[in-house]
Amino acid sequence: MPTPPPGAGDEQALHDLAEQLELAYAAEHLTLADPRTATAHTVAMHIAMTVMDGAHAQGLIDAAQRLQLTGLLEGARRAGELAEKS
Repeated sequence: MPTPPPGAGDEQALHDLAEQLELAYAAEHLTLADPRTATAHTVAMHIAMTVMDGAHAQGLIDAAQRLQLTGLLEGARRAGELAEKS
């Protein structure tokens, strides 16, 4: 079962997620060590945050949900950066 994205300060979960991200990219013959793939991952995380902000603006999620989701997406973005460096 996949490890949930880490919250702030959960470094082991961040490392676990980085490993899972790299495995997911490797399954598609990609690696976050490739600067183009790493950039695409970062862009995808920014797009996901923009979509989430839109959901909040439309009242589909409340402020607390937005905060939780922002933390999860930020964890996925940080894990991508960590995977990129390994």
